[in-house]
Amino acid sequence: MTRRDLLTAPLAALLLTASACGYCGTEKLVEEARSAKVIAANEMSDAQTEALQKMGVPGDDEKITWYYDHSVTSRGSEANVLTNKRILHANDGKITEAPLDQVKKARIEIGGSSDTIELETQDGDIIVLRFGKFGDADKMFKTLCERAEGACAK
Repeated sequence: MTRRDLLTAPLAALLLTASACGYCGTEKLVEEARSAKVIAANEMSDAQTEALQKMGVPGDDEKITWYYDHSVTSRGSEANVLTNKRILHANDGKITEAPLDQVKKARIEIGGSSDTIELETQDGDIIVLRFGKFGDADKMFKTLCERAEGACAK
């Protein structure tokens, strides 16, 4: 065995062990962290509720129907929200939103590494909401279509 072999063998063993981590359960934990689901308002954590309240969500006479936390920490710093009045994307205090009666077109794309809901408002603005793989975006989309009359017509 050469000196180079003595140096590279432990490194190769470390890389092999790290790549096999999926068998140790780590891969599943990482996937669960990435695969948040669309949840009802009563399923939201206190941290998620507080993060939205700091951004003024929900507003007066407004109730959250569906919530999707896109952040890695699940603390509400990046979220997609459907209320009885609007659909919005919140990201570190900045809100991009559309009142439901202003949604002209809505479509959903499911597949690949993420799901996407794309909206066009009456003013021509485009809003894109992204969801992790298996994030149940279709739940939010179905309710959006029920509330934004004609937006999802084929």
